[in-house]
Amino acid sequence: MKKIVLSLLVVSILAVTAGANPIHDVPGLISYSETQSLYFDSEENALRWIQTQGDFYGSQEMPEGQRRLVESMVINMIPSLPDLVRLHSDFCIMIERSPTVGASTLQLYVRGSLTRLWIY
Repeated sequence: MKKIVLSLLVVSILAVTAGANPIHDVPGLISYSETQSLYFDSEENALRWIQTQGDFYGSQEMPEGQRRLVESMVINMIPSLPDLVRLHSDFCIMIERSPTVGASTLQLYVRGSLTRLWIY
């Protein structure tokens, strides 16, 4: 009996989670963004995953000067970001996708430092 109740609880939680879509049919919605943080065990695995993201990887990577500028702006806004990024792993990818042109970013952090950046 306990297994049946547990199974029903898990299935109901999964159904609610799968059906939840906060941006579907929202009156007056102007824009939105979706943010993800992915943590990897190695830089090679992180780079391999980035290559599967055609929307970013198909566009040109930002030059080192622009990447450093973005990194300094982010560090000025959130001084403890390098420490926060390293809480889970030394290899982190932060993605923000938005329908606004130029607002979608993919950032690769290696040991708390922004090493690669794509914007489209």
